[in-house]
Amino acid sequence: MRCLVLYYTLLDPAVFHSLVSPKTPPGVTAPGLTDLLIGGNLSLPATLIVRAGRDDAKLNEGLDRFTQAAMQRGADLELHAYASGRHGFDVFDDTPRSRELLLRTLDFVRESTVSR
Repeated sequence: MRCLVLYYTLLDPAVFHSLVSPKTPPGVTAPGLTDLLIGGNLSLPATLIVRAGRDDAKLNEGLDRFTQAAMQRGADLELHAYASGRHGFDVFDDTPRSRELLLRTLDFVRESTVSR
């Protein structure tokens, strides 16, 4: 894998469980991507993250935790905060900022597959 792009990402299986089945305990879950990164068992390729500020708080908490862990590990990370962005902004919101982020994502993927 040459690059990783994260928009609305469930990085922790426990968060997924809490969203789909909030009234039942999660039981045993696999480690999340952030847990693997913190534990030192994961090496990341170049990573682009777009954080939609109006997305679900649990998704953003997981994304923030992952971002912090990746930065602490010195990962090749590009972060874009879209404060007014909602879940699905890339599909539903034809705004200058949405277009800018989509074009940057395409450029990031092209750059990652050509130069890395």
